[in-house]
Amino acid sequence: MRFITGLFLLASLCLASVSQAQEGVSAADEQAARATLQKFIDKDSGVQAFIDQSTGYAVFPNVGKAGFIIGGAHGKGVVFEDGIVIGAASITEAKLGLVAGVESFSQLVVFQTEEALTRLKEGKFDMGAQASAVAAKAGAAASTSFRNGVAVFITDQGGLMGDASVGAQKFSFTPNPM
Repeated sequence: MRFITGLFLLASLCLASVSQAQEGVSAADEQAARATLQKFIDKDSGVQAFIDQSTGYAVFPNVGKAGFIIGGAHGKGVVFEDGIVIGAASITEAKLGLVAGVESFSQLVVFQTEEALTRLKEGKFDMGAQASAVAAKAGAAASTSFRNGVAVFITDQGGLMGDASVGAQKFSFTPNPM
Protein backbone atom coordinates (compact mmCIF):
# COMPACT_ATOMS: atom_id res chain seq x y z
CA MET A 1 0.00 0.00 0.00
CA ARG A 2 2.84 2.42 0.83
CA PHE A 3 4.46 1.66 -2.49
CA ILE A 4 1.25 2.50 -4.39
CA THR A 5 0.80 5.69 -2.36
CA GLY A 6 4.39 6.67 -3.15
CA LEU A 7 3.92 6.05 -6.85
CA PHE A 8 0.74 8.14 -6.80
CA LEU A 9 2.62 10.96 -5.07
CA LEU A 10 5.43 10.87 -7.64
CA ALA A 11 2.99 10.76 -10.57
CA SER A 12 1.11 13.74 -9.13
CA LEU A 13 4.34 15.69 -8.78
CA CYS A 14 5.28 14.96 -12.39
CA LEU A 15 1.88 16.09 -13.68
CA ALA A 16 2.02 19.23 -11.55
CA SER A 17 5.47 19.92 -12.94
CA VAL A 18 4.25 19.82 -16.52
CA SER A 19 1.13 21.93 -15.96
CA GLN A 20 2.89 24.61 -13.90
CA ALA A 21 5.82 24.97 -16.28
CA GLN A 22 3.50 25.53 -19.24
CA GLU A 23 1.94 28.61 -17.63
CA GLY A 24 5.00 30.82 -18.12
CA VAL A 25 6.07 33.44 -15.59
CA SER A 26 3.50 35.67 -13.92
CA ALA A 27 4.37 39.01 -12.34
CA ALA A 28 3.79 37.44 -8.91
CA ASP A 29 6.18 34.56 -9.74
CA GLU A 30 8.87 37.00 -10.86
CA GLN A 31 8.41 39.14 -7.75
CA ALA A 32 8.66 36.07 -5.48
CA ALA A 33 11.80 34.91 -7.28
CA ARG A 34 13.49 38.30 -7.02
CA ALA A 35 12.60 38.54 -3.31
CA THR A 36 13.95 35.03 -2.70
CA LEU A 37 17.18 35.84 -4.56
CA GLN A 38 17.60 38.88 -2.32
CA LYS A 39 17.12 36.67 0.76
CA PHE A 40 19.94 34.41 -0.45
CA ILE A 41 22.20 37.44 -0.93
CA ASP A 42 21.21 38.87 2.47
CA LYS A 43 22.08 35.56 4.19
CA ASP A 44 25.44 35.36 2.41
CA SER A 45 26.74 38.32 0.43
CA GLY A 46 29.14 35.92 -1.34
CA VAL A 47 26.18 34.61 -3.36
CA GLN A 48 26.30 37.91 -5.30
CA ALA A 49 29.73 36.96 -6.69
CA PHE A 50 28.26 33.73 -8.09
CA ILE A 51 25.44 35.70 -9.72
CA ASP A 52 27.95 38.19 -11.16
CA GLN A 53 30.02 35.33 -12.68
CA SER A 54 27.00 33.52 -14.08
CA THR A 55 25.34 33.28 -17.45
CA GLY A 56 22.01 32.73 -15.71
CA TYR A 57 20.27 31.35 -12.67
CA ALA A 58 17.02 29.73 -11.60
CA VAL A 59 15.27 30.73 -8.39
CA PHE A 60 12.77 28.38 -6.74
CA PRO A 61 11.07 30.32 -3.90
CA ASN A 62 9.23 27.36 -2.41
CA VAL A 63 9.98 23.68 -2.92
CA GLY A 64 7.80 21.30 -0.92
CA LYS A 65 9.17 17.91 0.04
CA ALA A 66 7.46 14.94 1.71
CA GLY A 67 7.98 11.26 2.09
CA PHE A 68 7.88 8.05 3.98
CA ILE A 69 10.30 5.49 2.51
CA ILE A 70 9.43 6.88 -0.94
CA GLY A 71 9.66 10.64 -1.14
CA GLY A 72 9.23 13.42 -3.57
CA ALA A 73 9.51 17.15 -3.92
CA HIS A 74 8.19 19.75 -6.28
CA GLY A 75 8.56 23.47 -6.81
CA LYS A 76 8.31 26.02 -9.54
CA GLY A 77 10.63 28.87 -10.23
CA VAL A 78 11.87 31.54 -12.58
CA VAL A 79 14.91 31.39 -14.87
CA PHE A 80 17.00 34.50 -15.49
CA GLU A 81 19.64 35.08 -18.14
CA ASP A 82 21.80 38.17 -17.68
CA GLY A 83 19.28 39.36 -15.07
CA ILE A 84 16.28 39.13 -17.44
CA VAL A 85 13.44 36.63 -17.04
CA ILE A 86 13.56 34.09 -19.86
CA GLY A 87 11.12 31.47 -18.63
CA ALA A 88 9.62 29.25 -15.98
CA ALA A 89 11.16 26.14 -14.51
CA SER A 90 10.08 23.38 -12.20
CA ILE A 91 11.86 20.89 -9.99
CA THR A 92 10.59 17.36 -9.49
CA GLU A 93 12.52 15.16 -7.10
CA ALA A 94 12.13 11.48 -6.36
CA LYS A 95 13.83 9.60 -3.53
CA LEU A 96 13.91 6.05 -2.27
CA GLY A 97 15.40 4.90 1.02
CA LEU A 98 15.21 6.01 4.61
CA VAL A 99 13.17 9.17 4.21
CA ALA A 100 10.41 10.42 6.49
CA GLY A 101 8.87 13.82 7.12
CA VAL A 102 7.80 17.04 5.48
CA GLU A 103 9.80 20.19 4.78
CA SER A 104 10.00 23.17 2.48
CA PHE A 105 13.02 25.05 1.18
CA SER A 106 14.12 27.62 -1.38
CA GLN A 107 16.70 26.76 -3.99
CA LEU A 108 19.00 28.84 -6.17
CA VAL A 109 20.74 27.16 -9.11
CA VAL A 110 23.48 29.31 -10.66
CA PHE A 111 24.75 28.47 -14.16
CA GLN A 112 28.33 29.57 -14.73
CA THR A 113 28.48 28.74 -18.44
CA GLU A 114 26.19 29.08 -21.41
CA GLU A 115 26.51 25.31 -21.89
CA ALA A 116 25.11 24.60 -18.41
CA LEU A 117 22.19 27.00 -18.95
CA THR A 118 21.52 25.47 -22.37
CA ARG A 119 21.21 22.02 -20.75
CA LEU A 120 18.37 23.43 -18.63
CA LYS A 121 16.70 25.10 -21.62
CA GLU A 122 16.86 21.84 -23.61
CA GLY A 123 15.44 19.74 -20.78
CA LYS A 124 18.72 17.88 -20.28
CA PHE A 125 19.54 19.21 -16.82
CA ASP A 126 19.18 17.14 -13.68
CA MET A 127 21.07 16.65 -10.46
CA GLY A 128 21.77 13.12 -9.33
CA ALA A 129 22.84 11.65 -6.03
CA GLN A 130 26.38 13.00 -6.36
CA ALA A 131 25.25 16.64 -6.56
CA SER A 132 25.42 18.76 -3.46
CA ALA A 133 23.79 22.00 -2.44
CA VAL A 134 25.27 24.51 -0.04
CA ALA A 135 23.10 25.76 2.81
CA ALA A 136 22.84 29.53 2.47
CA LYS A 137 24.34 31.10 5.58
CA ALA A 138 26.92 33.80 6.19
CA GLY A 139 30.25 32.85 4.65
CA ALA A 140 29.15 29.59 3.01
CA ALA A 141 29.69 30.87 -0.53
CA ALA A 142 33.37 31.53 0.21
CA SER A 143 34.02 27.79 0.46
CA THR A 144 31.88 26.91 -2.55
CA SER A 145 32.81 26.61 -6.22
CA PHE A 146 31.07 25.86 -9.47
CA ARG A 147 30.88 22.14 -10.27
CA ASN A 148 30.32 21.20 -13.89
CA GLY A 149 29.32 24.82 -14.48
CA VAL A 150 26.69 24.86 -11.72
CA ALA A 151 26.47 26.01 -8.09
CA VAL A 152 23.43 25.26 -5.92
CA PHE A 153 22.32 27.03 -2.76
CA ILE A 154 19.40 26.13 -0.52
CA THR A 155 17.75 27.68 2.50
CA ASP A 156 15.39 25.87 4.81
CA GLN A 157 11.92 27.33 5.32
CA GLY A 158 10.59 24.84 7.83
CA GLY A 159 9.53 21.32 8.60
CA LEU A 160 11.44 18.28 9.70
CA MET A 161 12.74 15.46 7.56
CA GLY A 162 15.09 12.58 8.14
CA ASP A 163 16.75 11.60 4.91
CA ALA A 164 19.25 8.84 4.11
CA SER A 165 18.08 8.07 0.60
CA VAL A 166 19.11 8.07 -3.03
CA GLY A 167 17.35 10.20 -5.55
CA ALA A 168 17.60 12.91 -8.17
CA GLN A 169 16.15 16.26 -9.11
CA LYS A 170 14.81 16.69 -12.63
CA PHE A 171 14.26 20.16 -14.01
CA SER A 172 11.92 21.31 -16.75
CA PHE A 173 11.97 24.65 -18.56
CA THR A 174 9.36 26.59 -20.49
CA PRO A 175 10.47 29.79 -22.26
CA ASN A 176 8.37 32.90 -21.86
CA PRO A 177 5.90 33.36 -24.71
CA MET A 178 7.14 35.89 -27.25
